[in-house]
Amino acid sequence: MKRVMIVEDEKLVLWGITSLFEKHDQYAIVGSFSNPLEALDEIRKQQPDLVITDISMPQMDGITLIKQVKDFDPQIHIIVLSCYDDFEIVHNAFKLGIDDYILKHELEEDRLFSILKGLDA
Repeated sequence: MKRVMIVEDEKLVLWGITSLFEKHDQYAIVGSFSNPLEALDEIRKQQPDLVITDISMPQMDGITLIKQVKDFDPQIHIIVLSCYDDFEIVHNAFKLGIDDYILKHELEEDRLFSILKGLDA
């Protein structure tokens, strides 16, 4: 079972992403956080297989979170879910080692789980 943490400051989006995993028993949500600082502490403690994160958040932006997660454990998979389609932001995220970048308005359950299945291959 793949262990997943979700970091998203918008509560409705956080709830929506979490609910997508309810019918997929090969994944377990081991944490969902609206505060990236709290999430980082738990990521270090629980060492999930996958982190799904936003880019724009108070307390710490997603790029900084990605860098710190990858510095801690480069094997953790990271998928960014964001409203930003700015090339520089996307490019920087990929340079840090994320696995994929999905625009929030394009998020579909089938696409997300197809990406996740590809991570397992």
